[in-house]
Amino acid sequence: MDYQTAVISEPPQTKPVTSSPKLVRLPIDPIPPPIASHSLCYIRPYHPNDAEPMAKQADNPNISQWMTNAFPSKYTVEAGRKWITMCLTEPEKPNFVITTNPGEGRDPSEGLIIGSCGLKPGSDVHTHTAEIGYWVGEEYWGRGIASAACQLLTDWTFRNKPEMTKLQIAFYSGNKGSEKVAIKNGFVYEGTLRGYVNKYGKLMDLHNNPPRHTQKYLDVRPATSPAAPFTYLLRAHQPPTFFETNSPSAANSIAHQGGEILSLRLRHRLVMTTPTQLAYRTSKGIGLLNAAPVYEAVPAFTRPEGNLRCCVYSPDGRYFAWASPEQISVVDASVGHVVTALPEDNVFELGFSPLGTYLITWQRPTKDADGNATKNLKVWRVADDNAGSEGQRNAVGKFVQKSQTGWNLQYTFDEQFCARVVTNEVQFYKSADLGTVWNKLRVEGVTDFALSPGKNHSVAVFIPERKGQPAAVKVYNVPQFDSAVSQKTFFKGDKVQLKWNALGTSLIVLAQTEVDKTNKSYYGETNMYILSANGGFDARITLDKEGPIHDVAWNPNSKEFGVVYGYMPATTTIFDQRAVAKHHFQVAPRNTILFSPHGRFVLVAGFGNLAGQMDIYDIEKNYNKVTTIQASNSSVCEWSPDGKHILTATTSPRLRVDNGVRVWHISGGVMYNEDMHELYHVCWRPQSTAQHPLGDPFHPVPTPHSSALAYLSTVKTPSKPAGAYRPPGARGTTTPLVFKREDEGGQAYSNNGISSNGTSSGPSGAYRPQRRREVPGAEALEPPLPPGAAPGGGVSLAGTGEGADPEMSKTALKNKKKREAKKAKEAAEKAAGLAAAGEEAPKDPNRSPERRGGRGHERSRSKGQNGGPPREKSQRRTGSRQRDHSHQRNQSGQVDNWRIPQNQQQQPQQQDGIGQAPQTTAEQSRQDIRQKKLEIPPNTVMSPPDLTVTSPGGASPGEKKVRSLLKKLRAIEDLKMRQAGGEKLEDTQVRKILTEESIRKELSKLGHVHDS
Repeated sequence: MDYQTAVISEPPQTKPVTSSPKLVRLPIDPIPPPIASHSLCYIRPYHPNDAEPMAKQADNPNISQWMTNAFPSKYTVEAGRKWITMCLTEPEKPNFVITTNPGEGRDPSEGLIIGSCGLKPGSDVHTHTAEIGYWVGEEYWGRGIASAACQLLTDWTFRNKPEMTKLQIAFYSGNKGSEKVAIKNGFVYEGTLRGYVNKYGKLMDLHNNPPRHTQKYLDVRPATSPAAPFTYLLRAHQPPTFFETNSPSAANSIAHQGGEILSLRLRHRLVMTTPTQLAYRTSKGIGLLNAAPVYEAVPAFTRPEGNLRCCVYSPDGRYFAWASPEQISVVDASVGHVVTALPEDNVFELGFSPLGTYLITWQRPTKDADGNATKNLKVWRVADDNAGSEGQRNAVGKFVQKSQTGWNLQYTFDEQFCARVVTNEVQFYKSADLGTVWNKLRVEGVTDFALSPGKNHSVAVFIPERKGQPAAVKVYNVPQFDSAVSQKTFFKGDKVQLKWNALGTSLIVLAQTEVDKTNKSYYGETNMYILSANGGFDARITLDKEGPIHDVAWNPNSKEFGVVYGYMPATTTIFDQRAVAKHHFQVAPRNTILFSPHGRFVLVAGFGNLAGQMDIYDIEKNYNKVTTIQASNSSVCEWSPDGKHILTATTSPRLRVDNGVRVWHISGGVMYNEDMHELYHVCWRPQSTAQHPLGDPFHPVPTPHSSALAYLSTVKTPSKPAGAYRPPGARGTTTPLVFKREDEGGQAYSNNGISSNGTSSGPSGAYRPQRRREVPGAEALEPPLPPGAAPGGGVSLAGTGEGADPEMSKTALKNKKKREAKKAKEAAEKAAGLAAAGEEAPKDPNRSPERRGGRGHERSRSKGQNGGPPREKSQRRTGSRQRDHSHQRNQSGQVDNWRIPQNQQQQPQQQDGIGQAPQTTAEQSRQDIRQKKLEIPPNTVMSPPDLTVTSPGGASPGEKKVRSLLKKLRAIEDLKMRQAGGEKLEDTQVRKILTEESIRKELSKLGHVHDS
């Protein structure tokens, strides 16, 4: 087992004590306050009463084996008193006691004593240096307390001891726990003294800081002012000599010649930075890559291969974990060493608590033998002292979680509480006790929630629209759940995104509906609101362009946020925390906004079905554009923790070709490129901005990796875009504004949906007629009409205006009347011609009576669809019988509408009827009007027919009303039949059925008797 302890500095040589020492402070003195605090522990000066609890923790051979001989192997209370006396009488040698954090709102003196830490200052020419020593009780190992105490002591020393310019940790070989503590706190390896320690008769090596493979690489930065000089400690590979320089140019020269930067001093203080790191998962395995400036695989990490479902970093960046079908593996992200293995199979999702103390797993829902749902959401302690030899351990908590969406627990930043949503409530637990619900927030209908990341514990809950009530977002302080401190109600909110700023003081609510009832978007309607956590401010964010909200993001400084919105090309605007617009970027096809970790830069990009252009702006220089990067087909885009690099990647399954990662510098150049086969996931290792001071991000520009140079050599110079196709007649002319995008000087796009008069707006507001909706397989509501025909058959009477379209212009109405009058006149002339002809037979027996003697250029309506010859009479009669037309016939079987002389009836008939088409319903109606069934004796001379043309528009208002009501009744009967068949009707259709009785009453008043 790795022991998370370290060597403590030897106590200074003091005069022998011949009797029990007298303590300086009396037992009644108050417990001194802590000098530094962490969510895991406090460090404070000693108190005389600390001797007994300290001896209880220190009396352990597993601790003393890693200490100097001045630390007793049998630690008694008397030994503790001697040590405390020395610490109280010699304050120039700072030593402190480590206590637990008693929790928020409690007195720090209530913390339990669990260890000690201190400094051993150097002497003579080493007075500017000191050695850090510490130990922690064994029952508190594996919780990160030693690392936290070391961090607190390091920060306190540099703040309060300006003469100290170098700190170091020394530990014995085999003390893996202290090695990890040094790594996590950023200490740099300097050397190993072989056989330097003799402990219990065993010779051991003494390591000054972590071993060589944990070397941290540093940036080279010039001096900012003479008052704050930089000092560069460098080691050249050839020859292996160390030297020191204050010249940035000399440091760069050595670095470019193969030298290695070991450390960087600022104001005579040692500042250490670690390389950025990224993890990726492909179809072949998982890899860890140290990024800028080395771009090499993590040396001690053994790449796993096979079917690996998921991988994740802990939020603090300490651990990296992945799941295979058989187990979960956790490694130290800095060096790649395996920390623990958890034999849990078929895990599909992984997560960590904010400080990396707990690991959360999710498996697919299953049922046990009794048919009960198994607890598939489990919480484990990463460093579990009770773990078996193969990693077996008991879960801290188990829950039933059916949905994979929102599966993970949400923790407060200090891991004090965690929460999950269930039916109508949000349940809160103490992180160390997940078996008991600590508190409940009861909210009827709650579906989503978000804990704030700030120090003030707040929770926001979302309640969607229900039974006509508006949706709501409410903010509560934990655990004061009696009333909400802030809330906002709104309609059009089926689901929301809850976005807290980094301080947890403001919340953005991005509400979205599943369906846009205005028919303007396939993806629903979006609205945005902002609330303060203390209830002092809430508002709807009004945007100045119509269209969807594509993206919204907070600046890490929590003082401003950016929104990309509107129909393409979209608008991007920066707002302050009171939702007041500060800056508008130029409209462009963009849908993504990302702020850099330091808040210095903002990236506005267009991915997905857009071209992949990334615009980078410098916020500190009045949003001046730095560069534009072309990253086509990218599906992942993230800022590096150092704020100087950007990661883009093309992943599968969105695109299964050209998968890979690229790292770009803030200046626009590509620094690293790697092509991969079926890349599923890639992400940066989380690191704080304190580990990566920004400095001057543009100077010096780093040298690209060889893979980037190889990639650039294959990139073709972009040719001039051909642009959109233009017909020959439009070439060489200026493009009309209606066809230009808004960012190219065209008109802004306006989507008005489908209008009531059957028209819609096209691009940039251009008008286009709305095509009539057609349902495949359904009958048309009305048959197509030939030119000049009125609906229902017949011709509109000239001069009456009946049947005229009320929306027609005066000129169109006048022309229509002229056409109708002309047709009526032609019909009268044809009838007069028939009477004058007497016994003459028509030359073309296949033409209809209205066409006989008409204009010669008009073609017969009886031609087939393929333009074949006219049909034979007998075939037309057959078609008439098939359409149930009851035409009277004489003995020869011919139509007897008009008495035709026998000699003309016996003329030869054309026998070609191939390709004939049946007559349309409108043609049948016209023939029914023309062919009146008359009983006329043979050889009777016909007088000219009465050519009175009727129109359905000539009915009285009462008859029109009756027809309209009957039509409604037929529609109601159809709806009732559909309802009886089990079809679910819409609310408007159900209400229409309920009007049946009132319609029947109205018919009765009009004197119409309708059969029920």
